[in-house]
Amino acid sequence: MTETNITILRTILKHRLLTVEQIQQQCLPCTDGKSLQGRLEYTRHLLRVLYEHKYVRRRTLIQSGLGRSPLVFACTWKGAQAVAAHDDCQLQEVGWDPNDRVITWSNENLHHLVAENEVYFTFQAACAQSDVTLQLWKSDRTLLKEHKGHKVNYVGPHGGMYQKVLIPDGYYIFARPMTINGRTGKVLDRITVEVDMGTQTLKQRQQMIRHPQRTWEHKVNAYMAYFQSGGVYAQLYGSTAGRVLTITTSEERLRNMVQVTESVGGNERFWFCTFDDFTPEQVLAAPIYAVAGQEEQRYHLFQHLRQ
Repeated sequence: MTETNITILRTILKHRLLTVEQIQQQCLPCTDGKSLQGRLEYTRHLLRVLYEHKYVRRRTLIQSGLGRSPLVFACTWKGAQAVAAHDDCQLQEVGWDPNDRVITWSNENLHHLVAENEVYFTFQAACAQSDVTLQLWKSDRTLLKEHKGHKVNYVGPHGGMYQKVLIPDGYYIFARPMTINGRTGKVLDRITVEVDMGTQTLKQRQQMIRHPQRTWEHKVNAYMAYFQSGGVYAQLYGSTAGRVLTITTSEERLRNMVQVTESVGGNERFWFCTFDDFTPEQVLAAPIYAVAGQEEQRYHLFQHLRQ
């Protein structure tokens, strides 16, 4: 087992499920003038060997419309065991979960997880190009464990009391250097991430909708209660500072989400951008973010409003 193969397996374990392109970018980046196509072919070769020897499982991720449907890869027990043996540690220490059935998920959920990982990789790459440090990242799997039992009580957008355990798609803390009156320190920015693939119902349009708590307007109300002083967020993170950043599929979808957010009282706590704009070159440096309650203006990520 080569070091490169171990690195690939370790990276898949950390993120649960990755595409060939994501694995290549993280484990075999293009350096020293090597061509991207050559790197991708070599990555495919290594993954083919790992699959044939049962270190990974794979599945075709069905794409809508034209284009090649990519393969996604998850680690097997044998793959996790190889990493644990290499690192001289226990299986759970390398991220192995015997109950994780991610490779059997629906196509929709697989797309969502791939997008969650892409958000992390984009932030990671952007920080590498700047003086901003990604101080903390928690995946949805980590948040699922940590938020378990922490129910948010809130009033629904059409009345009635509800309870909800909020499981964001990611939680990030960024540290930025700042000098004030000759003294240099760091400013922390806390960002809760929601990945929207365009499938969630935004607004309850009939009185007896079957699962109203699954709508976006309900989630906004739940988040407003979540961030209240003394609420669940403060209990978990010791702060009420932070924003909810939603990355979504199109400008039209973004505008609709902003409108629904504002209609139930959501304010500048809620930020939005599209996947097209969410690139390493722009996420930290360009005004690509729409903010609820701020009309048509776009903002930089670290451009603070009231919080």
